[in-house]
Amino acid sequence: HRRRHSFPTRRSSDLLDDCSSECTKLRRTIFVTSKLYTGKLGGIAGADAICQQLAEDAGLPGIYYAWLSDSTTHPDDRFLKSSVPYVLASGTQVAKDYKDLTDGTIQHAIDTTESKGAAPIAAVGCGGGTKPTVWTNTLAAGTAWGVNGCDDWNATGGVARLGHAKATNFTWAKFCEGQAASCAWKAALYCVEQP
Repeated sequence: HRRRHSFPTRRSSDLLDDCSSECTKLRRTIFVTSKLYTGKLGGIAGADAICQQLAEDAGLPGIYYAWLSDSTTHPDDRFLKSSVPYVLASGTQVAKDYKDLTDGTIQHAIDTTESKGAAPIAAVGCGGGTKPTVWTNTLAAGTAWGVNGCDDWNATGGVARLGHAKATNFTWAKFCEGQAASCAWKAALYCVEQP
């Protein structure tokens, strides 16, 4: 008399968890924030917390870090170098992996906020209020651009360095450098999903 084995059935919600059968991530989300901030972000930790809160409020699972550099660290130091694609919240692919993300060009601009389909806000700054600029102090390669930015993201004084959320060439990260006190401008952040 053979005993039947019962296997758990997959719920439809399991099919949307973005994990393989081994539960490894199949893709990572990247977005530009729906809100603008001065350069006084509370350091990189404060910027990471902003990214995390916006992602959670939008129902995006995972851990999010800001694409920022300060005088001691940069994304290439602290980010997971993913071997799976980076996609917008809408699902559009930005880069096929971390190497592709940091090779100088991206496949699609990071031009969608954490709210699927929402466009970034034009920011006051180098673009004269017409460009969606993003705080980075970071080159497209993921390394620091300049020694410091906004007193390590703790002040509205100092020099700001920004990317451009509508660009697919290296200017997505390195678009323009402001003048003294440009950290009082308001710009968005790029937020990148980690493990």
